[in-house]
Amino acid sequence: MDHGNANGRLAHCAETDGRFPSGQWVGHFVQLGLTTKQSMFLSFCAALLDGSGTDRVGPFTITGTYRVDSGRVSFCKKYLGQHTVCYDGSAELQHGVWGLWSLDDDGRRSERGGFQLWPLGHESSARFAAKEHLVERIDVELANIAAHVSELAARPRK
Repeated sequence: MDHGNANGRLAHCAETDGRFPSGQWVGHFVQLGLTTKQSMFLSFCAALLDGSGTDRVGPFTITGTYRVDSGRVSFCKKYLGQHTVCYDGSAELQHGVWGLWSLDDDGRRSERGGFQLWPLGHESSARFAAKEHLVERIDVELANIAAHVSELAARPRK
């Protein structure tokens, strides 16, 4: 897969904020208690985010936005010929981008979990590992909330 500028929008632009370097990014997402690695090429320019990559599900393209003032990052990962997963997170120099992903597959299934991404070459740094426990904790908390909602829904109504 060509990991160049996926949609051609950001060919001649580069973000200067250190939280948003264009290039190769790696990381993982947590789904149903399992951690899955992912790799992608991301281009950041003038609040727009484009990219492409791959994980165990398959190849995907990315489109989204980011905000330098708040560090918020929102993007959707579209698997080729398959479903779309949307990510919403925060960017920090010390921890990369981390937050929650969500999948609503046309009402057939709805899932959520945690994720973390960082620029390639920084993954050996302990500072990125510091957020991994938070990503896993988010996944556990989401499972607890889903169980509580199911329990409430199963109670007889008065």
